[in-house]
Amino acid sequence: MQVINNKYLENIFTEYDESLTKGLNIDPLGFQIVWTYFGQKIFQNKTTSVALDIRSYNINLFNHYIIYQIIQENEGLSFKSLIRNEITPKEKIEKTLIILENILIWSWFSKRDNWKDKEQAGLLGTYKALSLWEDKNIYVVDFNEKDFSKIEVLKSQRALGVSGRYKGPFRAMGFFKEYEESSYKENSELFEVEIKQLIKPQNSPFHDLYNDVIKLLQTAQINRNIEIGMDDTIVNSFVSCFKNPKNSAKVTKEFWEKYLGLKQDESSIIYEHIDLPKKGEEIYNAKQIFEKALGESPDNKIFQDINQLEPQLTYLNILFDYLISKSEHKISELDNEYISILGNFRWDNLSIDQNSSVYFRIEELKKIKDYESLIEYHRVVMGKRGQTPWIELKKDTTIKTNIVKNINDNIKDLLFNKLDNNWLNDYYIYSMRSIKRGLVL
Repeated sequence: MQVINNKYLENIFTEYDESLTKGLNIDPLGFQIVWTYFGQKIFQNKTTSVALDIRSYNINLFNHYIIYQIIQENEGLSFKSLIRNEITPKEKIEKTLIILENILIWSWFSKRDNWKDKEQAGLLGTYKALSLWEDKNIYVVDFNEKDFSKIEVLKSQRALGVSGRYKGPFRAMGFFKEYEESSYKENSELFEVEIKQLIKPQNSPFHDLYNDVIKLLQTAQINRNIEIGMDDTIVNSFVSCFKNPKNSAKVTKEFWEKYLGLKQDESSIIYEHIDLPKKGEEIYNAKQIFEKALGESPDNKIFQDINQLEPQLTYLNILFDYLISKSEHKISELDNEYISILGNFRWDNLSIDQNSSVYFRIEELKKIKDYESLIEYHRVVMGKRGQTPWIELKKDTTIKTNIVKNINDNIKDLLFNKLDNNWLNDYYIYSMRSIKRGLVL
């Protein structure tokens, strides 16, 4: 049985849905549904564990502006002329987004020897491109290829590419509701005023790229296949615009501060306390940041809830690690001192919708009072996913461990610390720190 680190899940799904974990043996205590709920209440679904790169926000911004031009039939463009096979409007949008992403990756591939490691960090598809295009010097664009797998650089690119990973945040920010023409048209003021002012001016880093992409699309409406070489104008325009993330960020900084809500409500307080790494200095962790936030806003219910909940979740995770540190042992061999604290845990008075799955998860957590009930809780969580529990309690009170985890020698010290450990979950602090780094010019 394979165990996949929790970060793997975070790197796939843009919005957490516990039903999607059925094929992944992770998150044995089902905490992700809890911390993502509160994290998204703070940041209003505008970031996720994989939507954390400001350059990718800008790539997606540019690409969706191109989609808007096609939908509005500006610049002599239309989906009817560009994609002539019978696929849905949604698929036409997805296909165009994928091709635009691929041209960027081709541009990187063509000029990769001139890119520093820090410049290509976070650019999706670079690793796959090296093997896919190893002997290629021409990239062929075909908007009328029906099979998505034949145009994707990344496997399942519709979900895992830039547009897929950032779809949730862009939807939350009001760019569109779904990939539908009417949805873009409903937000025409955003595209026609604010985004246009970022992209169209002569001195914008997007200006030349916009013109070159429009020309390519106009040509694609006439010719089925478009060949892009390694030194074509559009390649150099993509590189010029996106190679240095600061180039695009310098004109979009205020736009993203507004639409990411970085100066509003709880997110502004958390964002203010997120520090950036400095040489020789430690950065604040999630625990320190949320404690500072609560100290600044002691009446804020979300900060109260997180500071109440997370130390308990962290402790339960440590306690679970203690249980799976051996392949087999008996309940009687476990130290009862470590479970004495469970009776003092507080799960009430939380600002949770009583019809939500998070509410029912908290109700299940309330039942944990000892080792037996922790194991039973774990069994229920895994059973709902159709997965085998990591540990099982036999009738003779033997704990059989199906997955043994290598535990640090200081596990007992962590248990002794009780609720004073560094937190297990970060509530999107890592994502917001990455975004803040990208916006600091």
